[in-house]
Amino acid sequence: MYDLALRFFHVVGMLIWITSAVGVFVVRLDSQKIRTLIDKIQMPLAFFVPLTGCLLLIERPHLFSEVWMIGKLVLSIIASGCAISSRLVLMADGPGDIKVFYRYQGLEIILLLSVLAAVFFHA
Repeated sequence: MYDLALRFFHVVGMLIWITSAVGVFVVRLDSQKIRTLIDKIQMPLAFFVPLTGCLLLIERPHLFSEVWMIGKLVLSIIASGCAISSRLVLMADGPGDIKVFYRYQGLEIILLLSVLAAVFFHA
């Protein structure tokens, strides 16, 4: 039961994280609304999704020998770093920072979609 609940929260959290990243990238709201969305949704999920993934890996340590899982871990950590970097750039609130913010957001989306591809096509 614990494993099933953890897996459910991991998958749902990942889908919400990707959806919010794509939403911010596509809609292009003003910086205050973007900051609110990032503070309320993306940043907690950038912490929660890798945490639940690590808890799942504790249950299945044999997955560390799988190449696709190592790739997924690396991409997930880099995507979390991009989420944090995009928030820091947005907090700086400089004149040219919005372009850098969207670069980080785009990179985060690409990495998260790569993680999904690694999971779905690992066979």
